[in-house]
Amino acid sequence: MKFLWLAAVAACVLTPAHAAPPPASAFGRVPAVVDAAISPNGQRIAMLGGASEQRVISIATIDQPGLPILQLGEVEATRLRWAGDENVIASIAFWHNAGPKQFYRIERHVTVTPQAKAVARFFENATTSQYLVGGQPIVGVTSGSPARVLVNDLAEGMGSDSMNTRMKRKGVENASVRAIWSIDPATGKGRIVERGDYDTQSWDVDLSGEARVRVDVDELTHKAAFFARAKGKSQWVQFWTQASGGPEPHMLGYSEPEDAVYFEREGKLLRRRLADGVEESVSDGGPSMGLIWDAHRNGVAGISTGAEKAAVQWLDPEVGAAHGVLSRAFKGRQVRLAGWSADRTRFMVRVSSPSAPGGWYLYDRARKEVSPLGEEYPELKDATFGATRWLTYKARDGLEIPAYVTRPPGAAPTARLPLIVLPHGGPAARDDYDFDYLAQFLATRGYVVMQPQFRGSAGFG
Repeated sequence: MKFLWLAAVAACVLTPAHAAPPPASAFGRVPAVVDAAISPNGQRIAMLGGASEQRVISIATIDQPGLPILQLGEVEATRLRWAGDENVIASIAFWHNAGPKQFYRIERHVTVTPQAKAVARFFENATTSQYLVGGQPIVGVTSGSPARVLVNDLAEGMGSDSMNTRMKRKGVENASVRAIWSIDPATGKGRIVERGDYDTQSWDVDLSGEARVRVDVDELTHKAAFFARAKGKSQWVQFWTQASGGPEPHMLGYSEPEDAVYFEREGKLLRRRLADGVEESVSDGGPSMGLIWDAHRNGVAGISTGAEKAAVQWLDPEVGAAHGVLSRAFKGRQVRLAGWSADRTRFMVRVSSPSAPGGWYLYDRARKEVSPLGEEYPELKDATFGATRWLTYKARDGLEIPAYVTRPPGAAPTARLPLIVLPHGGPAARDDYDFDYLAQFLATRGYVVMQPQFRGSAGFG
């Protein structure tokens, strides 16, 4: 009887509704896994994470012992991507002090080998790059070996476009122009392969490194224009300008298999062939529409939409089949394919839900195996969280506003509890059907947390 009584007491102590909530530090830490990437040949996995005060990059070779680790220290590392099978590109952010009250967030790229050695920093041979505030957008990685990385950075301009005039002219306020640099990841040095003018903002490229789509914003009028260059052509052709009026398209990217550009206009997904300019309707779209890309084929694999939860319409049945297998294995959670090998035998997967912190897995399709790689909040592994539901409420003018509502774990359905309204930032952003560390931290302290998708939220009008 004594043993049974002790067991009953232990059960009461361990019952989730009565267990002490995890400390704030377990919620507020930098995630133990920030990003992960699989090499094109599917043999290596690079992971970015570690303790909050000690970020690390680890690179594992599948079915081989050893785990080389690069210690980064207390820095803000944001992303990993492979350039071929021999180099990982790590994006690292820092704050630059340019003078009194002039602090700028700068993001730059470092090359890491499979042995976890940092061997180069991009743009070692370019002085103009130091003036680029913000990030250095990677617009593509060439196929073949050795791979080169295409980066949207700065180049010296050619001077203003008119002289001896009082009229405002381009190139006076900003003497640099945008350019595509082809970077050797082994050395960090590069060369210019495409130079824009004072209006050019960005490009999309194909797997050979050739620019196919260009976006300009006029420096004086601030009106946008889109240009295309079909395969086999050398001249840019303008296919839309804001100056002409009409519905404005939202550029989504260039797809190489069709030699076409995808864009959204008035809620619909359209595709424009570069060779003949013909527009085709691809999908009627939906809230929060976005595309899922195959980096190895430089094409569209699927269309993601959804209000409460993301739903994917797979255009590539092979990738869609892998996602279907994993969605059934992790029923009730959001399954995101974070990348896959070029032969599509191995997939990187992130799995989460509002009550389940993100976990990363490797799916080996040939072996029919799913292997855990890491957890974003390992200290919360055994914690119990409140349930999150999706509801709508009427605003003062009658408009239906959707919201996520999370209740404390173990709370009675009829309990009257204090409420915290947690609006997202942006405002052109949204909350997702995902683990929100702040919402769950507050819920474990006894609060109901409401996250409204108010007017102007992405995908909600």
